[in-house]
Amino acid sequence: MKHYYLCGPWARHLTPALTGMALLLATAARAQNPTFASPVAYAAGGYAQGIISADFNGDGRPDLATANSGSSNVGVLLQSGTTAGAFLTPSLYNGGDFTPVLAAGDLNGDNRPDIAFISQSTISVGVLLNSATTPGTFATPTFYPASNGSSSSRGVAIADVNGDGRNDLITGNATQIGVRLNSTTTPGTFPTLATYASGNGTGSTDEIVVGDVNGDGRPDIIAANTNTNTISVLLNSATTP
Repeated sequence: MKHYYLCGPWARHLTPALTGMALLLATAARAQNPTFASPVAYAAGGYAQGIISADFNGDGRPDLATANSGSSNVGVLLQSGTTAGAFLTPSLYNGGDFTPVLAAGDLNGDNRPDIAFISQSTISVGVLLNSATTPGTFATPTFYPASNGSSSSRGVAIADVNGDGRNDLITGNATQIGVRLNSTTTPGTFPTLATYASGNGTGSTDEIVVGDVNGDGRPDIIAANTNTNTISVLLNSATTP
């Protein structure tokens, strides 16, 4: 078998180009159009409307939680310990009255993901704290008013909006954004409520997201307003988060 080598003044230019082409072809060969198996259905609850994924029991496998507005509960589906990608029968927790949306995050500082959810008809936000002794199971929920005058609540997010190292609750309500700061003495409780106009008039603020939109290192609030076809951006104060 004959072997050919690059030599001469052009070799130093051609060699990197050919090497790059070889890498590109190798990458293209590995890239494939994705295909998926047939869907597997799991029971969730009545009219599952919202879904999140987090490792609730700390076994390194992502689990699922659903907001079931029809049955007004939260379903937690732990992943099977023996069959990857399979989920166990859900554990159901009280979701108040009409539960459309939920979020996951560590609310009491124990490094386990907890769940916050909206009880739309009662205009409240519920908190399910993850068990310290049996991770992946949750205590009876605690409910807090999500606003002080809106007609309903429909969005929730978890973020540390005041920079104290504790995650807070942010809710989207018909005409208000509600912010409940985490207690400095009893983490995982949210004793006070501050409200801000959502800019939605008499409409409905559906979705809430939190992120630093102006690059100052502080999380800001963005709300999607259904009836006015707008979004509202609430920038975090530079002096008082």
